[in-house]
Amino acid sequence: MDLLAAILRRVDALPELGMQVGGLSSLLLSSAPNDGAFVLDQIVRGAINSDPRSSAAMLSVTALLLGMGQEGREAWDEALGRIYEASAQEGRDLVTYLFLDLPPHRVLENRKSLQGPRFERDVSLGERKQMARGVDRGVIDRLLLDLDPSVLQKLCANPRIREQDILKVCTRRPNMPEALEEIVRSHRWLINGNVRFAVLCNPYAATGLGLKMLPTLRTQEIRDVARALDLHPAISQTAGRLLSLRRDQRRGGA
Repeated sequence: MDLLAAILRRVDALPELGMQVGGLSSLLLSSAPNDGAFVLDQIVRGAINSDPRSSAAMLSVTALLLGMGQEGREAWDEALGRIYEASAQEGRDLVTYLFLDLPPHRVLENRKSLQGPRFERDVSLGERKQMARGVDRGVIDRLLLDLDPSVLQKLCANPRIREQDILKVCTRRPNMPEALEEIVRSHRWLINGNVRFAVLCNPYAATGLGLKMLPTLRTQEIRDVARALDLHPAISQTAGRLLSLRRDQRRGGA
């Protein structure tokens, strides 16, 4: 289909994820919902078959879906809603799974029990957000215990934050779904496969978030997810479905 080829070319030609998301969304917005549903289905299938251009487009799809509901996104959200309806009507479950908004597999009953950063005096939220932009490594290490999404947003944008810092937050259990989602809303960290995998494997992350990222994982990671015992059944079962589809595609191409 011309739309699929146009999206793959557009994403491949643009150097940054934000630009790729913009290119993808503009093409989807101008297309018929059933065409958009078909294209997203093909992108998922290409991504799980390790096609490089489809994998890049799948990451852009994930970023686009993670932005749903944000201010100024009304037109895009309406277009995506129509694509979801077309996907449901046509039985394209590989696409409808991406739109599911299921709760985490595990929920922290008492959020006040989480250990936060400790300072010598009371520090307001505004001060912590300001500190998160800073250069003091000791302060940054303390703030890695701060699961307020607004603080994490600043930390994720701080150039002094390293992958191992973010992974420390991603693998923390118990955790808060809002904190984990804030990490992958950052394009800087969404493009990091280790971060995506760590967030998806945390049972305190929203299940819908995991389903959106699942087709972006490497094949071995999807296998690990399919065997995981501490994830929502919707995620592990979908991982199994993707692996079966990959095997079928490989046999068909043999």
